[in-house]
Amino acid sequence: MKWLLVIYICSGITGECRIPPEYPAVKNNYYDCVQDGLGDAYEILFGSESVFNSEMIVNSQLYPQYKCSPVKDEGKVVT
Repeated sequence: MKWLLVIYICSGITGECRIPPEYPAVKNNYYDCVQDGLGDAYEILFGSESVFNSEMIVNSQLYPQYKCSPVKDEGKVVT
């Protein structure tokens, strides 16, 4: 079974969450999904190629969230 990773960057001020353009992403297993979710969320906010600076993170109270959802082989999300 594959897993769909969705990362959200959320604002504690507005309550809105946005999905970066490269997501959702399909992962081969749950372990990879969780591991990549944690690592990728960190890189999006704090990595060397991040579009966010410390002032933006503080002023908008930005925080990451991620979700791993099972996907059937034919590409449909299992509910």
